[in-house]
Amino acid sequence: MKPVRIAIIGHGFMGHEHEKMLKDFPGVQLVGYADKDPSQLADVGEGLKRYESNEALMADPEVDVVLIAANNNQHHDLVLQAARAGKDVLCEKPVAMSLSELDDMEAVCKEC
Repeated sequence: MKPVRIAIIGHGFMGHEHEKMLKDFPGVQLVGYADKDPSQLADVGEGLKRYESNEALMADPEVDVVLIAANNNQHHDLVLQAARAGKDVLCEKPVAMSLSELDDMEAVCKEC
């Protein structure tokens, strides 16, 4: 069985924490990172991709799942973009800034 290939948006504190957890998780392959601040990608490990944009990460056919570890106020738009790109989505908490954002995110994920 092929591994689930995950890429992370956000390489700050939580992105690093997710990397620690995922690197030895059976059946999971960490593919790479995107971050709005390119300097955050300086310490991305060897063999992992450094995407120049969130859109490049979402367009990569080698990514099955987008894990969103960006700032909370970015979650809504990133979840919608990832879902519309055909990716499965994992999102940090709090997942949304309001119930209406969460409802919108859920509707788009179900639709896609």
